[in-house]
Formats: sequence, structure tokens, C-alpha cells
Amino acid sequence: MPNSLLRIAAFTLFFVTFVAFANAQVAINSVVPPQATTGQDITITGSGFASKPTVALVTTGSSKKYTLKVKSFTATQIVATLQTVAKGTFDVSVKVKKDSTTASAALTVPDPGVTDFTPTTAAPKDTVTINGDFFGSKKGKVLVNGKSAKVLTWTNIQITFVMPKLAAGSYAVVVDNKIGQAQAGNITCNVPPAPIGGPDRIEATANGTPLVVKGSFLAGTFEVATSQVFLNGQTFGMTGISIDFSFSYDLTNGTVPTVYNTGQGGATINYIETDNGNPNGWTSGLANTTYKITITGKTANSIEGTWEAVLPKSFGPGPDTNTITNGVFKSKLTMN
Repeated sequence: MPNSLLRIAAFTLFFVTFVAFANAQVAINSVVPPQATTGQDITITGSGFASKPTVALVTTGSSKKYTLKVKSFTATQIVATLQTVAKGTFDVSVKVKKDSTTASAALTVPDPGVTDFTPTTAAPKDTVTINGDFFGSKKGKVLVNGKSAKVLTWTNIQITFVMPKLAAGSYAVVVDNKIGQAQAGNITCNVPPAPIGGPDRIEATANGTPLVVKGSFLAGTFEVATSQVFLNGQTFGMTGISIDFSFSYDLTNGTVPTVYNTGQGGATINYIETDNGNPNGWTSGLANTTYKITITGKTANSIEGTWEAVLPKSFGPGPDTNTITNGVFKSKLTMN
């Protein structure tokens, strides 16, 4: 009988202890870390968390609250994730069934912070890395000179983005995570010239016949230099006429029309007639020769125009007349 009484007493003591523990008053002892942002976890220690709790950020005197996602809980600890939040300092509220408590000014949601970015000089399409804290888990924006850049990766402590297409210069970089903004500093945009012989190619025609082109697209300038372009002419009984002309034109800043007269702007025209395999010709530097190249139209990657040349008298059909030859041309920048 005494043993039975002892067992009953022990059970009663365990039951009372368990009930007391389960019904412990909800209380918060600490919230760590003291600063966090979207996607980050906070850990709340205290008591009375045995049943699933509700965790929220609240502001004294305001009905607005931000509910956190509870990841795990025990009777003495809660781990919860910040979801949609705003910037500011908040009270942390924990509610378990009908019991609740609040820790005043226990958590601050700050602006994002940037420690550095690399490289500090980049060309368009280069990848740039920004390091810092409190960027959040939700992808925001990187602004370069106020222009949104393509974001490649985004974590709470690091962002990578693609340098947008800008002219050479220094531009402000700003991180915006919808909670706030961080001024990262200035990045220098370096625009390298397209290499000669690189992937750019110029295609051209003169009088509808394809031109053999020597040249490149370099730093915004069209450099067209044709070499021995056979125009299949039958003028003066000749079996062929070929033209060699060259000029440079700035696609970005050039105007329409632009005229290159004899000896201007480095433009040249050379002329060759072939008579049964015997060539005759003149160059633009000879006496009694004049020429003109006119740019009549342009787009972002093409130009078109006309050319004309006055030959010396010795090349005309008679001893007392000069010969005028002329035509049109089109040139387009393409990618190999």
C-alpha cells in the first residue's frame, strides 16, 4: 500500500510540474540579432512558447504590423523569418493562444549598406560585384546613373550586376532593396574601341556592285576603303573600270549631308580603266582632277551616299573634254 501511495504522489508531482511548465506565462528575454531585414531569421528566447506562437513586428501607437514566418519553436525559443517589412525600429510581439507579450524597440530594420564594389572601372557588359549587408533576400535594383542595371545574383551580403551601356565617364551606383537605398559610390565606365580586324565587318556596294572593303568600325567612326572595285563598265570602249576610294565618317556625331571635296578629310578617289588587259588610271592627287564624296543618309550602323570624279582631259573620249564618272554607295556594319 505505501508503494502505491508513493507512485500516486510521484505521478501527481510530475503532472503538476508538466501543467505548470505548459502553462508558463509568455515572456521574452532576448531578440537576436538586434538588426535584420527581409529574408533574415531572428531568434527569440523566453518562456511560454510550448504551443505554436504568432510573431509580429509592431510600432507603438500604430495598428500596422508585419507578421513573421515561424520556422521552429520550443517552449523557450522561437526562430522566425522576416518577410515583408519596412524600415524602422519595431516592438517584437509574441502571442501564444490568448497570452501575449511584447519586447519594446527590440528589432531595427535598416537601410542596405555597401562596404565596397569591384571593379571600380568597367566597360559595358562587364560584371560588377557589390559587397555589404542588409540587402535582403528579395531581389531589388542596382541603378547606375539612374538607369537600372541587369542584376545577376542577389544575396543579403553580395550583389552582382552587368555594367549597362553608357558613354565613357563616372557614374553614381545606388542599391535599392525597396526598404531603402544605399549610395555605393561612383564607377568609371570605360568604353574600349572596337578592334580593327575584330568581329565587326563592313559590307558595301557601289552602283549595286559589291565592294571589296578594307576598313573597320573604330570608336564610332566608319572607315570605308575600297580597293580595285570592278564596276563592269563599258565606257569609252574599255573592258572594265574600277574605283578605289576611301573616307572616314563619325556615325554618332556626323551630320547629313556631309561632303568631302577634293583633298578634304582624308578622302581619296583613284580610277583605273582596263583596255584589253592594259590599265590606265589616275589618282586624286594628279593635276586637273576633282572629286566629291557625299554622305546622304545614315542609321545606327549604316551610311549611304554618292561619289563623283572629274578625270584629266587625257582620259576623255576627245582631246578637249574631261570625263565625269559617278555612282552611289551603301555601307553597313555587321557582326561576323
